[in-house]
Amino acid sequence: MQYHWSHADSLIRDIEFKPVGKHTEALIYAPAGAEKERLSEVAASLRSAGFAVVPDVKDDRQLLRVEKLEDKALMLNVLEHHGTIKGAPTLQATEADKKPHESFSQKFRKHTVETAGYGYLLADALMIASGLLRMKGLWKNPEELKGGMNEMGTGLIWATANSGLVFYGKKNPDVQLGVAMRGLKSYLAEQGIDVPREDQEFLAQLARPETVVNRAEEFAYNHPTQINNSIEALGGLKLLNAGRTQTIGFDKKPNYYKMAQGALVFGGMGGSVVLPEKSAAVLAEEAKEKHQGEGFLSHQIHWFAQKPLRVAGWGAGINNVFGLIGPAVYERPAIKAFMQSSAQGVEGKTSAQVALQRQKAQNYLGASGLNIGTSVAFLMANGMYSMGSKDTGVDLKSSGALDQLYAVTAHVIASHPKAQQSGLINQLAGYFSAKEDIKDSAADIALALRTRVEGLSQSPWAQRVQAPSSAEAPQRSF
Repeated sequence: MQYHWSHADSLIRDIEFKPVGKHTEALIYAPAGAEKERLSEVAASLRSAGFAVVPDVKDDRQLLRVEKLEDKALMLNVLEHHGTIKGAPTLQATEADKKPHESFSQKFRKHTVETAGYGYLLADALMIASGLLRMKGLWKNPEELKGGMNEMGTGLIWATANSGLVFYGKKNPDVQLGVAMRGLKSYLAEQGIDVPREDQEFLAQLARPETVVNRAEEFAYNHPTQINNSIEALGGLKLLNAGRTQTIGFDKKPNYYKMAQGALVFGGMGGSVVLPEKSAAVLAEEAKEKHQGEGFLSHQIHWFAQKPLRVAGWGAGINNVFGLIGPAVYERPAIKAFMQSSAQGVEGKTSAQVALQRQKAQNYLGASGLNIGTSVAFLMANGMYSMGSKDTGVDLKSSGALDQLYAVTAHVIASHPKAQQSGLINQLAGYFSAKEDIKDSAADIALALRTRVEGLSQSPWAQRVQAPSSAEAPQRSF
């Protein structure tokens, strides 16, 4: 939203408010011909009020960024009290206020991992219900409870993993930016790069605190699918054991279909964890170096390597086919056959033993129907999951978060002597390009920083702090 003040005594005429992640940023534009001293006082008043501010350049216009803005009214009150703005502003919508149109397909692809998580939780609930039903009336016979307990345990293990997909399936842009600011703050300190006091304050305000809880949450955001798939693989072993213990009647034959399901989940989920994700260009280069042709097998390996979650999706998907076939082909017919053959008793078995097994078989008949529903839900969720990527990061450039990062970096560089600036630009561009959450190349980052540094040389907001002379020992700022 653009605020415009037309009052003749208003120093600031234009402020733009725009969302960045879950927060708001304000872009205060410098009016033409304004005195640098007066604008410096504006920036100082905002800093003293606790706002995170940094000079920047946008479309050749000099501005002051106010980031992570929690209280817009408070900022305007500070400016009004300082005499910076006068009168009532007029408001006008900007491009940032208009959400770009996205098709259902585009929205779906952005959130495939989280959507799959909801589908998995539905399937998990059905599996837990199936396990409970298999134990109905058998509490006094621990040996007969094992099949149901193993199945319920599988559902609980998977529900734990899939809850993580719902909460951490897509990175939080605010967390990403906070981690990037913290990384920059540490890097500048490690490299002994002098940082102006106002930029130290800005970085301290936007850097995400390095606590145990924050580190754990960041790990979950960075590795949601790896964590999920590792736990899912353990659940696969539990399901394999469920198949081994789900015997029908007095025949101790295991449910091989369910055992196969567990093995497929373990192989698919575990395989996707250990298989690194590679782009098509990287795979093509590797094949070229090894003089490999594009045969059918090579093509399939490359197809899975581009998106390792396909291994998880396909392994678990085939498991679901077994989950649909097993009850229909094996479990339900076997249960019905036992119920018919045991209706008049079983030779060599007491009536109590027969009644127990008939109760168990009746439980299993109802539970097998729930298993079919479970497999349908899993099949749909696995299809969505296989379309996802291990990289669940948000594009920081499109969200506007990179502008904050590059702005403070450019201001730090601009505070150094001109002879040092080019080297610092290349050094910091290389640092940023190595970061997973920053998709720009080193060349693009260097261009963005250089443009900003050159613009800041004309900025009425920027405070050019002299770097230490060669006779002075460089001082770390953190």
